[in-house]
Amino acid sequence: MSILTEQELQVILGWERDRASQFQLDGSQENVDVVLPAARNKGFGKITPESLDAAIAISFRSLKYFPGHEHPVIKQELAKATADKVQDEKNKRIKKKEFANAWGLHRGSDRTELDQDGDRQARARAEKKAAEKEAFKKTQLQAKAEFEKICDEYVVTRASGRTDHSKTQERRDLLRQIKVTQGNVILYSKMLELVSAALRGFEREDSKITW
Repeated sequence: MSILTEQELQVILGWERDRASQFQLDGSQENVDVVLPAARNKGFGKITPESLDAAIAISFRSLKYFPGHEHPVIKQELAKATADKVQDEKNKRIKKKEFANAWGLHRGSDRTELDQDGDRQARARAEKKAAEKEAFKKTQLQAKAEFEKICDEYVVTRASGRTDHSKTQERRDLLRQIKVTQGNVILYSKMLELVSAALRGFEREDSKITW
């Protein structure tokens, strides 16, 4: 599990805001666990905007992306695979039609069957897309509630049991600065991943302090 210091979190927030728009990664913990260690390695133990760019460059095949926002190399490969599949299906239909014409087979019923199959596939795709959209919306709403709860309720407590109000407010403000978007959509699930990593970093820092 990756642990972020306050300084590292600020670097990541700046990178997300200014330089990461081309990297439309999903909000999975797997991506965090791949990118951050690679960034630290490239940054000789530190996370910098440059080391984050380098981490993406060397690990792009191991990352998960939002559909349609893949790394350019992967997007090109997907486009080719799609084009090859379309051409293959087209070739099969041409051969089937040529066979039917050669043997004088009636194509009316077959054409109707193909049309019906196309309708079924279109409905299935529409239903799948609607289900995925609803599941995504539900996940983001749950993540939003948890994110806001953490930001509102986070407290820094001294060893004496007293609340450090200044440090509490400072860190709450830092957590609330976390924002990850895709287009006009706020990705609370990914924001929650960064918040969790930041909290682990806060705990590590506080363990070294004698209040």
